[in-house]
Amino acid sequence: RKTEALLFSIAEGIIMADREGRIQHVNRKAREMFALAADADLEGSLLVDALPDGPLRYAMIAVGQSPGKSFKEVDLSEEQTRLYVRVSSSAVVSPGRAAELGIVYALRDVTLERELDKMKEDFLHYITHDLRNPLGSAIGFLDLLLKGTAGVLNPDQHSIVSSIRRSCSRLMGLINNILDIAKMESGHVRLALKETSLAGVAGRSIAILESLAKQKDVAVHLVAVEEFSVNADADMLERVFTNLLGNAIKFTPEKGTITISIVDEGPNVKCCVEDTGEGIPPESIGRVFEKFEQVQNNRRGGTGLGLTITRFFVEAHLGRIWVESEVGKGSSFYFTLPKNLVADADGGVRLAEAVR
Repeated sequence: RKTEALLFSIAEGIIMADREGRIQHVNRKAREMFALAADADLEGSLLVDALPDGPLRYAMIAVGQSPGKSFKEVDLSEEQTRLYVRVSSSAVVSPGRAAELGIVYALRDVTLERELDKMKEDFLHYITHDLRNPLGSAIGFLDLLLKGTAGVLNPDQHSIVSSIRRSCSRLMGLINNILDIAKMESGHVRLALKETSLAGVAGRSIAILESLAKQKDVAVHLVAVEEFSVNADADMLERVFTNLLGNAIKFTPEKGTITISIVDEGPNVKCCVEDTGEGIPPESIGRVFEKFEQVQNNRRGGTGLGLTITRFFVEAHLGRIWVESEVGKGSSFYFTLPKNLVADADGGVRLAEAVR
């Protein structure tokens, strides 16, 4: 009776099934989520037969394939109501016994969390939009001052205005990163595919950051035996190389070395930005591409969005990105791009026939 009262009162939907997928228990909240009658006798029925067809059942079946290792979120919103449900699963075991008796599914209402996330994203989106216009005007006026349009600046004045201009540019970069993240998460980013030389894009990125590398006396090398042309969005890939190279320069000590290499891997092209910097601790490697994440004890400013944007741009090309690193010996950021990318009719991208 105590167990029944607990399962009845709990705020999460709970469904327990045996190893054959036959239902052993469905609590009140789970019945509400599936719109099942309170007195419906479900015990002994197969999950696939007893539960209504739809995204919630599909999510349960998916997470049940690997209990305890994954979860799925399902949008069950209707015109007048919002409802997001997170579905997870765990193996049912008996104390003192290693054998699994079945699977228990948890259906959690995460609507409030999703709404709060949306409010934060909307706030950032509106604020950054409102900041970009006046900041752009300020940068324009600073450029006029530096060109001497309003009168020639003496060396001290030129130095001060140049410093302000660099700070404004950095702030504009942060704002653009936040806006890019918002576009990515809303699905509004589209690739403009065209034949693109990866060696050429990497070379432009090196030229863009040449002065920054020279300030630290860091040598930057490009290793590519050919142009390595692929069908891609050149502007996105320039951001990828620039973000990775800028990151490498930031964490490489003076007189260090950075090598950008591009190699052919059959259906893919593999690129690498390798540095002789501080390296990344093992516990941080899995998080470096997440939003607002920065390596502990290695903070150099910024929002922690650069690598997140880099990962998104690579994955938008149906590629893969990862990092290999050892503390004190530097880091190597790898990413692959398919050679046979083509545009879809609906604005997306897909792989064409296999490259011969």
